[in-house]
Amino acid sequence: MPLAASDCLWLALSAGWFVIAGAGMWRRKHAGPVLLDLGRVDGHVIYLLIGVVVEVASMYGLFFLGRKMFVSLFFLGWGFSLITNAQNRFQIRESGLFGRGLRMIKWEKITGYQISPIGTLSLKLQSGRWRFFCDVLPEVRPDATRILALKCPGCAKTEN
Repeated sequence: MPLAASDCLWLALSAGWFVIAGAGMWRRKHAGPVLLDLGRVDGHVIYLLIGVVVEVASMYGLFFLGRKMFVSLFFLGWGFSLITNAQNRFQIRESGLFGRGLRMIKWEKITGYQISPIGTLSLKLQSGRWRFFCDVLPEVRPDATRILALKCPGCAKTEN
């Protein structure tokens, strides 16, 4: 039996979620070794809980809804993507800074950085804009400052 147009749409959307999750895992793997782990991304527990609920609901749909298999595959891909996001961490890596949204900020794109007295790490990018990156825990601030100075020697460190 040929696929209906709506089934093709759901199948394409579900493939998109799996590609997004796979791309994030690929980026993490190819970002080089971790030099310093700065902690989890905010909201990781919520991402994990929603992802697990979506996975359970999609499994129910796969086994009990029959004809709506492609809709269930969409939710299976979405749940997988949420769980992958929940595992994301702020990290200083060999290639740059890895953080929110599975994005890598390469060292070449950073022109300045600042760790405030309360631990907020902000980055000045080539565009000239300052961008909040993450909060750095007190116990890793000295290591973070040292690694940032080594990996980004041309960056202007600004003080408050």
